[in-house]
Amino acid sequence: MLPTKMEVEPAIHNERLTKKLQSFYENGTMCNVTLRSEDFSIKAHRLVLASCSEYFLAMFSGNWAESNEGEVPLKGLTAVGLQAVVEFAYYGKFSPNSLNISEIISALHQCMVIDGLELCENYMIDNLDESNFAQFFELSETFQFNRVMSRIVCFILDLMPTMVSSENSDINPCIFQVERNLLNLVLAKWDYSAAGFGQFAAMMLVLQWARSDLNDRKQYITGLMTSLLKREITTSAAGELLAYVEEGSAEQETCLLVTGSSDSLLAYNSELKKWYELPTIDIARDFRGTAVVDNCLYICGGFDGTVCAECYKYVPHIDRWFLIKSMQRKRGFFPLVGFSGKLYAIGGMPSESDDYHKSVEFYDPAANLWCEGVPLPKSLAAHAAAPHGGNIYVSGGFSEVEDVGSDELLCYSCVEGAWSYKKSMLEGRLSHAMVAHKDCLFVCGGEDDSDQLHSSTVNDPLIEVYDISTDNWTRMNIFERPDFTSVHGFCSFGDLLYFMFENCLLEDVGPPCPNKSKDWKLLVATYQPSAGSMISLCEGDSIVWMASNSSGLGRWSAPAWVVKIPSLVMQYMSLYG
Repeated sequence: MLPTKMEVEPAIHNERLTKKLQSFYENGTMCNVTLRSEDFSIKAHRLVLASCSEYFLAMFSGNWAESNEGEVPLKGLTAVGLQAVVEFAYYGKFSPNSLNISEIISALHQCMVIDGLELCENYMIDNLDESNFAQFFELSETFQFNRVMSRIVCFILDLMPTMVSSENSDINPCIFQVERNLLNLVLAKWDYSAAGFGQFAAMMLVLQWARSDLNDRKQYITGLMTSLLKREITTSAAGELLAYVEEGSAEQETCLLVTGSSDSLLAYNSELKKWYELPTIDIARDFRGTAVVDNCLYICGGFDGTVCAECYKYVPHIDRWFLIKSMQRKRGFFPLVGFSGKLYAIGGMPSESDDYHKSVEFYDPAANLWCEGVPLPKSLAAHAAAPHGGNIYVSGGFSEVEDVGSDELLCYSCVEGAWSYKKSMLEGRLSHAMVAHKDCLFVCGGEDDSDQLHSSTVNDPLIEVYDISTDNWTRMNIFERPDFTSVHGFCSFGDLLYFMFENCLLEDVGPPCPNKSKDWKLLVATYQPSAGSMISLCEGDSIVWMASNSSGLGRWSAPAWVVKIPSLVMQYMSLYG
């Protein structure tokens, strides 16, 4: 009869054996080798070291000088690193932190402790943050930790939208810690169309990074920009960028922002006669409110299948959009007014039905908060508004009571906190545009009572002018050319009024917009009231406008705004557009 084989549970046996070996190590029992590094020495068992280290296995089983030595010096290891190697051999663990991780990894790598290196990889992945990613990347490059390297690249990609920490120009200092090879990997993998901010914002980060250590980093600008733009850049382009980095230029160009009814934001540089695309918000809304406060463009409400309350802010100096606090009420067909550092949303339609708002609310950018304002005397939609002095003026529009274009002019006094009626316009209008210039209000475009467009013919003057000091309206026919068929929008800047026309038949006034047919032209005309004449047509102006994917923009005249955009934005669009 064969003898029965008896055995202890493997897990129990392994646990008892491990504990016995640990006890031998702790008490110095039967140790047969002393490892020395610097002024530190530690006793151990050759068999235990060889079982977890290919380095010690080769040393103790081969024909090495150290094979039979009782004391083995280990050059290149620190005391901290050697202690971690031996502790891992007996206990399968060690205690890494940001101060000792480099020494531990170096020792584990030299002693070829593969399982210990994997623990270090896991530690770096689990503890990655803004304070240590640069250190971990350097270790990953040196010791080929590909998992850690991939995780760091993803970490920086996720962090990039917050590198510019808010709508101001403060740069998150962690960008300066990014090593050039890491930045190159990040830019090569970065998809700006899904990143939440534009290529220009990423380019600004790269230039800020280069400027932080200019002498060392300026040589890398061309390569990094190639990775960012996914194509080679020209020598002249690299020179322009380098000049910006070296000079730190903060010059800004004055541009016109013209908003239409789509989600496309384009820049027009008339000097090069080219259109360029800017970052956009992923929405398409009609009949929204737009305004500028402190050189930032705001878009609020409108229709995207239903009436909305969401609001967005475009910051030119970082070329980026931000989602801000929504309005308290959904609104469409309403004017948004920038006044005394705040936004005012006035009236409008709360739904696709024939309901109308008389409510007014204002937004404080510093607090990111909407508050209730003084309501209109009556509900209005498709009206126009403009600030002047300490007042906000509201003209035209229609309501559920009067389903035709109103000729009334309302004035809100911030001092008195109340609305009052002023002298009515000469004609009823709705969906028109109004701007304040000097001491006058200029009213342009829209529809009249009979649902007809206000045109630029001699018999139907396009412009009505209100003299604020005399409370009096006059007509002006400033457009003598019959091809000025439809005003898209207009604004006041300096001594001039800027008018944007569409459907012009002129062949020499500018290139077609990419979103329009080939025969569509955008004409920008400037008018000087003191001279009483048009003085320029698309001459030397940089025009930014919100293109439309619908026709008939003259029917719904849109406001135009003046903002300052950093010269590098225009430079960037010229070089890479």
